Amino acid sequence: MTKTKFFNVTIFVFTIIAGMIIGIMFINNTPKVSAVSPSIPKYYQVNSNGQTYGSALTADFVGKEPDLVAVVCADGTKGYAYAKDLKGPDFKSPEEALAYEKNNPSVTVPVYEADGKTVVGQFVLAYGGGITLTTEEKANGITMAEKIEQVSK
Repeated sequence: MTKTKFFNVTIFVFTIIAGMIIGIMFINNTPKVSAVSPSIPKYYQVNSNGQTYGSALTADFVGKEPDLVAVVCADGTKGYAYAKDLKGPDFKSPEEALAYEKNNPSVTVPVYEADGKTVVGQFVLAYGGGITLTTEEKANGITMAEKIEQVSK
């Protein structure tokens, strides 16, 4: 074997080994998903019941909503509501949705701590453009929280 051929083979083998080492280093440094569930990235926390909780604002980025969505009650209490409760019923037609909205101007759902069990308040969903204060109500000092409480009774 000539020196040139020996040198070329040595360079080739060295290049292969260096490529494998760099590849292994890259694989070991890739970000990992949550250890609790490999399908749920670490953007949501997971409670002791295996339910995810966090902001729905990251749902598009993460690829799905958390089981418990962060909400703020009318009185300022922070907590989580079940995503399924926030969605409401599935309507088969616009007429069905309008009838539901007319008969249910607002719906109250329970608000929980991150455990999904301990109730800390209520969250009001208002349909039909939401709840608004009239000029007279504003003049009389009625707050939005008071109006929501009146409507949800």
